[in-house]
Parts: sequence; C-alpha cells; structure tokens
Amino acid sequence: MKRILLIIVLLSFTPTVWSQSSSLVKKPAIGLHFFYNDFVTPVQIKAASLGDVLKNKDWNHFNNMEGGFGLDYLQGLTKNIDLVGTLNGSKVDYMLPSGLLYGSPHFLLDISTGAHLKLLPDNYFFSPFLIAKTGFTAFKNISGFNFNPGAGVQICLFKEAFVLTTVEYRTALGNKTSNALYYSVGFATNIGHKKVPPPKVKEVAPPPPPVVTEVVVPARDISVTVNDEATGIPLPYIEVTISGPDGKRMSGTTNDAEMYFSHSYLLLTTSCREYSTTSVLPGKILRNRISQIRKTGSMWR
Repeated sequence: MKRILLIIVLLSFTPTVWSQSSSLVKKPAIGLHFFYNDFVTPVQIKAASLGDVLKNKDWNHFNNMEGGFGLDYLQGLTKNIDLVGTLNGSKVDYMLPSGLLYGSPHFLLDISTGAHLKLLPDNYFFSPFLIAKTGFTAFKNISGFNFNPGAGVQICLFKEAFVLTTVEYRTALGNKTSNALYYSVGFATNIGHKKVPPPKVKEVAPPPPPVVTEVVVPARDISVTVNDEATGIPLPYIEVTISGPDGKRMSGTTNDAEMYFSHSYLLLTTSCREYSTTSVLPGKILRNRISQIRKTGSMWR
C-alpha cells in the first residue's frame, strides 16, 4: 500500500509531456465552482484560539454551512503566476461581526481578484499554489472589503482543462463585515482559439539562368561547276555569283571548268540553307539555278 501511495505522489509531480512549442503560461480560462462559506469557525477562533478549536473539535461541519455557485476567470501572467477573478453568489443568513445571525436569508455577493502563486507550472499534473486576493462583500445594506489569503491545488486533467480546489480565510477590512472561511472546488477550461503561428515559408532561390551553348558549325568549302545544257560539258571562264536572302553576295570565275568558294569568304549568312546563283558568259547573261552543285561539305546550319 505504501508503494502504491509513493507511486501516486511521484506521478503527481511528474511533468506532463506537451509539445515543446506549447507555452507554459496559462491561456485565458473560465471556470465554474461550488463553494461553502463558514462564518461560525472564525467566530470560534476569535473567541478562543485556533489550537483550542482544533483540540475541542469545534470546527464547523460542511452540513452546517451554506453554499453557492461562482464563476472564475484565470489568465497566466507567468508560468508560475496566474491572475484570477471570482464572482460568487449565495443565499445565506449572514452572521454579523457580533456573532449574531442577521435573522433571515438574503443574497450574498462576493467579488474578489488576485493571483495564484503556483509551485509548479501547468505541465505538471499536480500543482499546489498560494492565494493572495482582495475582495468585496455585499449583503443587504452591509458591505465591505476583505483580504483573502489561502492555498489551493490545481490538477491538470488535459492540456486545456483543470480542476481547482481552494481554501481561503476572508479577513474583513473594517468592522462592517465578518471574517469567513471559504472552501471551493471547480472546473476551468481554456477559452478562445489557440493562435497557430503561420508556417515559415522557406525562401527558394530563383533558378539559375539557362546556359546558352553556342553551336559552332565548321565552315566548308563549296565547289561549283557550270555545265553546258546541250553537251553537259563543264564550261570554263564563267563568272558565278552566289547571293543570299540578306543581300550578301560572293562572285568568282570558274577556272578549268570548276570554281571553289573558300569558307573564309562565305559571309552570306549562317542561318539560311538556300541561295541563288548568276552565271555570266562572255557576251551572254544566264540567270538560273545551277544544274549541278557538288558540295564538299555543309555550308550552313
């Protein structure tokens, strides 16, 4: 049995595994709780002492107390400090500072605000905390402020839900209101939507410009022969002019019935495969397509 209790205690103080990106500061939360007000025990303590009340077992029982419901608002200031506001309402026969009851039940309003000073952050299943709050009490025409020290325990059920139980001693600031012990147990859960940070967009460097590779086509010589249409015999001393589409020209005269155009002089164009020729005989001009062109290689791409 002792081992089981030891394991439970150790698990209570073991941090709950959450995502590393989760903040340990409590997000805004709202809660509902049930509470009891005990006006009798503080009167007993004031009349005797705390030791005598415990020794004589004069502590008031829950079945003699009057209860009510309340709302809580919590929001983390740091991972170990939560700001808290409480609104309570109950119907009680209020005990006056003199120790006498008012005589009839009426609505009792309690408003308090302060902080929970947690021993452990919210990623622990079990986290005790101290309470430091100030409050305001109103009952019929009786009202006043009070200081509320206390202690409590927070149990983390889920990542965004908590069970809270507290004990406070509400010390009246003045002689209009009475001291009271306050017990509560309740449930709180986060409100609103969790802000998800936008995904980080990794900047992608623009692709490098395409590499333009210049294709160099080796130049070749051209050999031109002008044949007689009747006999088919190559004719010597014929002036031959080669014209490109861009207007560039080359000319020469066949020697021994054949003429060579060297690539170093072929400056017509590098992008066209077609060209026209003009042959000139002594005393007669012939403009036609060469009937036969013998190429020793490709001149253009």
